[in-house]
Amino acid sequence: MMKNMSRPNERQALNEQLKSRGGFSIMMPSYYDTMWNKTAKASIYDFWVKKVRSRMTDPVKRDTVAPLERFQWIGTKRPNLEMDYYEMLDRPNGQAGRPEESPYPKSSMGAAF
Repeated sequence: MMKNMSRPNERQALNEQLKSRGGFSIMMPSYYDTMWNKTAKASIYDFWVKKVRSRMTDPVKRDTVAPLERFQWIGTKRPNLEMDYYEMLDRPNGQAGRPEESPYPKSSMGAAF
């Protein structure tokens, strides 16, 4: 279902359709340019971050898990295939932290264990 459309309203409509399928749909079978064009990749991130942020009420948690400024390209590291993760995290007992602020020791590869 790879497309090559560039009108924003068509791109938005297809993103909505693919997101409703869940899984990797939003990243894989959309537009050719999302694989190599930084502007197209940024549009996928912008779509994703808008959707996630609208589901959260806590501004600190929202800024931690869905920052407005991209720090990596979407889909390049551990794509999230969640259904209600952000709603659960947004609960009063949910906690979100940045790995660099973790109190746990780091492995030799830099990951906290």
